[in-house]
Amino acid sequence: YHPKYYISPYIGKTFEIGQNDCFSIIRDYYKNELNIQINDYFRDSKWFNQTPDSYDKNYDKEGFIKIIEGEVNSDNISKLKTNDVLLFKYGKNQNTDHAAIYIGFGQMLHHARNRNSNIQPFDLPHQRRISFVARHKNFL
Repeated sequence: YHPKYYISPYIGKTFEIGQNDCFSIIRDYYKNELNIQINDYFRDSKWFNQTPDSYDKNYDKEGFIKIIEGEVNSDNISKLKTNDVLLFKYGKNQNTDHAAIYIGFGQMLHHARNRNSNIQPFDLPHQRRISFVARHKNFL
């Protein structure tokens, strides 16, 4: 698998909640690379306080299926496939609050708050923060 536009259009974007954030990079990637439209959900600086379970409530409405529940480890990492969505718990609460795309070869494409979008290793610290991994039904 080789993305149509490679990955360069997705990296280096300045963070702006609701415009260039972890959810918008997933929406853009799925639309441009996989021709899958994902609905937009309102996000502003207070979105997580207002709808803290947004990822948990909406992934299945968008055609995604959980393939791994909880952290990724040596027993289940082999289940990952390119284009899987990695959903994280970074905050102190128990809700999913960040998402990224697994692009293969142990790498993920994501857009962390107040940073430029980038590719990072999907390393042990990230694996331990996984809430769940979801795969679109078109790739089951």
